[in-house]
Amino acid sequence: MKREKKRMRDLTLGQLYNKMLDEMGPQGWWPAESKVEIILGAILVQNTNWKNVEKSLTNIKAITEFAPEKVSELNKEYLMSLILPSGFYQNKSKAIIEIFQWLKKYRFDLKRMKEIYGEQLHSQLLLLHGIGEETADVLLLYVFDEKVFIADKYTQKLFTFFTGRRNKELFVIKKACS
Repeated sequence: MKREKKRMRDLTLGQLYNKMLDEMGPQGWWPAESKVEIILGAILVQNTNWKNVEKSLTNIKAITEFAPEKVSELNKEYLMSLILPSGFYQNKSKAIIEIFQWLKKYRFDLKRMKEIYGEQLHSQLLLLHGIGEETADVLLLYVFDEKVFIADKYTQKLFTFFTGRRNKELFVIKKACS
């Protein structure tokens, strides 16, 4: 066991990626049928589990079919009732409303938004209520198709295992992997 652990610690990031891909195969993350569902899921999953998110997404889909125009028209009280299973529904409803109003300004044209904001897209996402570093990175990767490394708590644990040092600063890990 100790010998295997030592060999694992000697892997480069590329070797680790290839080993995980060989062992587990493509994982198909993020689980969604549309970019709208990804946006909603990225907000709803904060501080809860995916089972609760699925319930909320099912509720929203039944009403909007994930049409961005329909999502942007939901009023706060009704949206809160739809996302109740995900918890923190007041905060999350505010975040959903804000991001969909922002998207609406650009007629939900993600490509255009990417062209307009360029490298500032990450900063623009962080200005929105309820969008932190990890959620912004998820949106950049899965919604805007940018190559971004998502540094999260699991990444932090993995780096602690490989380096033997606990690094509390996720941005340091992100920078090392970018």
